[in-house]
Amino acid sequence: MSLSDQNDDFQQIDVNALDSFDDEQFQKSDGAQPDLDRFKMLFDPKDFEQEEVSFKALFSIEKQKEEEPFKPLIEGTDDVKPDTGVDTDDIDQPDDAEVQDEPPEPSPEELGFEQGFQQGLEEGRATGMAEGHAKGFEEGHAKGEAEGFKKGEAEGFAKGEAEGLEAGATQGREQAEAEVREAAAQIIEPLQESLETADTLLERLIRRYEGQILDLVFKIAEKAVGAKIDTDDEVIRETILDALQHL
Repeated sequence: MSLSDQNDDFQQIDVNALDSFDDEQFQKSDGAQPDLDRFKMLFDPKDFEQEEVSFKALFSIEKQKEEEPFKPLIEGTDDVKPDTGVDTDDIDQPDDAEVQDEPPEPSPEELGFEQGFQQGLEEGRATGMAEGHAKGFEEGHAKGEAEGFKKGEAEGFAKGEAEGLEAGATQGREQAEAEVREAAAQIIEPLQESLETADTLLERLIRRYEGQILDLVFKIAEKAVGAKIDTDDEVIRETILDALQHL
């Protein structure tokens, strides 16, 4: 018997049967758009966008300790103690409080989760601290640079103004002294030349009119004393020159 025998339960797949849903016949053409209203989403994405989702561990060893007190795995149902030949009073029995304080051993999955959570927490904290430090350093550096520029500008202006005032005063004083010396030289040089010319002229006049001056002096003396005075010509000459220099 072959697999394609019509008398068997097995039947070949009909391609047209793929277009039916609950005996519904699909009448649209191949190029028509599908009817999306027939499908309904299991959740609304907007609900997830509006609701703030925060991470929360599904398992916590501390929480399990609080919710599940210790229970013995085997509970005694009989108070009869078998005779083993050993006095049970001599055996140290564990204290009930100590037994109850011992937490249950977590499963490997729980241990792995707790270790992964702690490691992720430490790594996240380290990464956050590094990024926060870098960002804080960048913002602090920019702010410090701006404030430093303002303070430096004010301090530099005050210092530069004081130094500039002192340098300007020194330069002005030197320039004024140079101008005064130059102006004084322009006044003194002609005056000095005039004095030198006057001295030369006086000497020339004395040499030229020396004889006439001596005669005039002798005549004045004769009239003053009524007699002729015989004196040394050189003494009289020096006396006259000294008198003329003190005029």
